[in-house]
Amino acid sequence: MFIGPIIKSIRIAEDVTLGQLYRNILSNRQAIRFENGENDIKAEGLFAILHRLDMSFTEFIDRYELALDNNQEKQRPVNQVIDRLDAWMDTDITPPEQLAIEQYIRDQPIVTLQQVEKVISLLPALQDQQTDTVISHIVRVLLDHQDHQRARALLASLWGDMTFHWLLNGDRARAEKAVEQWRSATANLPHSFSTTVHIHFIETLLDSLQLPPAMIYKQTDPFITSLRTLGDDDLADAFVDNRRHTLTTFHKHPEWYPVEVGVIARFMMTLELKPDMADYLRQIPGLIDFLHDQKKSLNDYLDNY
Repeated sequence: MFIGPIIKSIRIAEDVTLGQLYRNILSNRQAIRFENGENDIKAEGLFAILHRLDMSFTEFIDRYELALDNNQEKQRPVNQVIDRLDAWMDTDITPPEQLAIEQYIRDQPIVTLQQVEKVISLLPALQDQQTDTVISHIVRVLLDHQDHQRARALLASLWGDMTFHWLLNGDRARAEKAVEQWRSATANLPHSFSTTVHIHFIETLLDSLQLPPAMIYKQTDPFITSLRTLGDDDLADAFVDNRRHTLTTFHKHPEWYPVEVGVIARFMMTLELKPDMADYLRQIPGLIDFLHDQKKSLNDYLDNY
């Protein structure tokens, strides 16, 4: 946790101006960034500031630990949501959790790669109107750290996540822009076969969305068949489900295919956090009717590839 916001609260309580506290220690610009939690300060600078506040280091540590405890308490629901999203991207977010996430995004300085990684994992839980602002800030932070491979990897991860977010929410234009950014970001990383194929698959899917459903399947099936041949059933299943979800969103999924049901059945078997099965199936358009018409259960399709 950054110490600047704590110093700011003490400064305001003591009615000390910015100029009085940081004179000859930090410039006004540096002081504002410090108090916003956007940068830290050297030890000698901190000791000089505490001296001007007439505060011992022990007193400051007490304040810091109290603020840290309060911050951890505020972050607890956010961390719980992250754990659930990691286990299952479609997990329901309660209104209190949504509020906690929005407050975390609003109040937490996002300046380190660790903070960026945490916020990226929360993007699926944000309201759409917040997403652009948060992404713009994250991209600026990552570009500031672009000499680090982890930052370059996070930038690619960000655009990959947002490609799927916008694609599965029916925003074709934004998905097309995001996949371009994804491809550009991966150019600065070691080659990854699965990422390259994934990008090519999504680009093909996007390009074919104006075609009839049968033609979309024809255009994208070769990717899935090739992955099965290579023995990568997990990635092939992901492609099948991404395509099915996308076609449903764009009203181009008139019927269910056994392989699509099989993917969902296998996915449910892997979940550590099991949803209510009946409620989950009701959220997937047409699946319950299909199973009813076929007089079969979801598990009957486990071996359909």
